[in-house]
Amino acid sequence: MRYVVFVLGDIGRSPRMQYHALSLSKLPNSKVTLSGLGGERCHESVSSQTNIVIHSISDSSWSWANYLMRIHFVTYVIFAFVKLFMQLLSLTYNLFFLVVWQRADYLLIQNPPALPTSTIAWIMSQLTLGRCKVVVDWHNYGHTLLTLDRNRGTGGKIKQLVAWIYKTVEFGFGKLGDAHMCVSKAMKRDLSSRYHIKAEVMYDHPPPIFKSITIKEKHELFQEIFPSPSNQTNTLFTFKDSSGLYELKPDRPALIVSSTSWTPDEDFGVLLDAMVLLDNDLTRKVKFVITGKGPNREYYENEIKNKRFKNISVDTMFLAPENYPKLLASADIGVCLHYSSSGLDLPMKIVDMFGSCLPVCALEYQALDELVKSSRNGLMFKTPKELCACITKLLVDFPKKTQINEMKQHLTNNFMQHRWDEEWNEKVRDIFLKKQPQRKVALVSMIGLTVLICILLKINTFF
Repeated sequence: MRYVVFVLGDIGRSPRMQYHALSLSKLPNSKVTLSGLGGERCHESVSSQTNIVIHSISDSSWSWANYLMRIHFVTYVIFAFVKLFMQLLSLTYNLFFLVVWQRADYLLIQNPPALPTSTIAWIMSQLTLGRCKVVVDWHNYGHTLLTLDRNRGTGGKIKQLVAWIYKTVEFGFGKLGDAHMCVSKAMKRDLSSRYHIKAEVMYDHPPPIFKSITIKEKHELFQEIFPSPSNQTNTLFTFKDSSGLYELKPDRPALIVSSTSWTPDEDFGVLLDAMVLLDNDLTRKVKFVITGKGPNREYYENEIKNKRFKNISVDTMFLAPENYPKLLASADIGVCLHYSSSGLDLPMKIVDMFGSCLPVCALEYQALDELVKSSRNGLMFKTPKELCACITKLLVDFPKKTQINEMKQHLTNNFMQHRWDEEWNEKVRDIFLKKQPQRKVALVSMIGLTVLICILLKINTFF
């Protein structure tokens, strides 16, 4: 069986799709192509798999449009369509080769983005006369991301139209998939009740790379990311004693880690404001390490420099794939700032933290209680003041870490007992093994055509 896993994004920064590819590669007689935009390297467990081919697509034909889209709203509208057109051409060429020419049996795509991925995936499936089955993995709703920064006035109306078109394509073409999976029970209910899409809940679970590590491994990591060439036996958090044993320093600062994409759906300002409040309440030192890349990173790095913290120090960095799990396993508390635009997705970064036995303070929203169990594996907050209170509560009696230790024990006894492979084999494996019902291509084509007509009629009402 030939499987294509496609991501319209940086493959190296798409862990869930990498894990799908890895799981598919373990099926009998499988050949897997993991395709998407180049960028960060994939995890070694994926890149070293002999029956996984990584097919990188260059974004050079449309990346230049990103800069012009930021200049003014008018240029945003114009070059958004230019970018979409260039993506359509590139995806059509690449997916034709991977799906039609190489006779793929399954095409796995993620949503978002729906445009142009789901449209091109549907076209490719039609070109194979329905032989290639399309499986949609619903991570979130793309049209809700477009409303995060909606302005009023004319621009707001145009954005409203764009969001409506996107939503129509997202669910019009998305529901044409042969099988569906999603990331939460809340999303499963919503897809079923509002859009008549039957999806299997496939919770994110960490792969084996996210795990507890030894103090020696922590020591080696700290030497690498906080280098001090003059002292090889001591780090800020650990030391090597005269007998060669590695120990945690009793007077070490608390280590708090947050992974962010520096985007509007993760308001780093909440954590920054909480740091200001926390700095006044602390009786000991705390080090924050913020990992990730994104458009707002430079702005917030300058904001951090302007703060005059007494008890807090902050480092921002982007780690190698093999070091990120080690950092999580070395930390005392994790902070998640992800706010779901739909209220229905669950942050994979929390999953990674839990897999590393790291309790979390997470920004609260609708579906989050499916993952974070308050006072058992973490705490939830809504405001900077509440986040400050959460961290203060967890740091009582640090480094004895009474409540932190209780949460770590809960994670060990519960969450860490069920990993990605078990979840995937239980919920998803049969989708790719059982014979899917043959679609009536003519009927599906008519549905797709109806979606396009509805879009044109809607556009006409705005002019």
